[in-house]
Amino acid sequence: MPSARRSLVARVGGFFGVDDAWARPRPPIGRSDLLLALGAALLGLFLLELVRSVGMLKDLPYPWWVQWSAVVSAAVLLLGRRRWPITVALLAAAHMLAVGLLMPVVMGQFTLQIMYFLAFLSAQQRTLYKVAYIYCRDPEDRRDLMQDMAIQLWRAFDRFDGRSAPSTWTWRVAMNVAISHRRREGRRLRDGLPLDFAMEIADGVFDTDSVQSRELRALIDTLDVVSRAVVLL
Repeated sequence: MPSARRSLVARVGGFFGVDDAWARPRPPIGRSDLLLALGAALLGLFLLELVRSVGMLKDLPYPWWVQWSAVVSAAVLLLGRRRWPITVALLAAAHMLAVGLLMPVVMGQFTLQIMYFLAFLSAQQRTLYKVAYIYCRDPEDRRDLMQDMAIQLWRAFDRFDGRSAPSTWTWRVAMNVAISHRRREGRRLRDGLPLDFAMEIADGVFDTDSVQSRELRALIDTLDVVSRAVVLL
C-alpha cells in the first residue's frame, strides 16, 4: 500500500510539474498544460455557479460574463507556467490583486487559489531544486522531497504576506522541510543554517555545464550535508 500511495503521489506531482528540474531551455507548452488549464477553467466555472446558486454573488455589480472571464483568464495563465514561469507568476499576482479588489468573493474561491499557487510554484522551481540537490543525491528521493516541499508551501501559502521576497520565503519553507526530511532518516543536522541568500554562487553551479562547473559540483559532492548547504548558500 505505501508503494502504491507513493506511486500515485509521484504521478500527480509529475503531472503538475512539481519535480521538474530547473533547466534551460524551458519545456514547450504540452498536452498536460492544455489539460490542466481546461480542467481548471471548467472546475472553476462549475464552483462559481455553485456559489452563485446559494446567493453569494448577488451583491456583485459585475455581470456573469465578467466573473467568468476572471476564472477563465486565470486558467489560461497556467498554459505558460512551465515555459515562462516568472512572467506567469507576475501576471498571476496582478490578476489576484485586480480580481481581489473588484470581486473578492470570486478571487477567494478554492479553484482560483490553486491556480495562483501553481503559478507561484512554477516560478520557485529553481529554489526547490537547489535545496533538494543539497540534501538528496538519489533522483527518486529528490523528487519525493520536492513534492513534500510543494505540499508544505501550499499549506503555508495563505500566510505569505509579501514582506519578504517570494524566493526567500520559499527557501525558508523548503529548508525546514529538507531538514525535517533528513531528521526522519535519523541523521543529525544543525538547526540554524544561514539564510542570507547569496544565490549567485549556486546559480553559477547550476547555470552552466563548463568544465569548471562540473569540477565544482564534484568537489561539492565530497562535502558533508551541512557544509554543502553553506557552500551553495
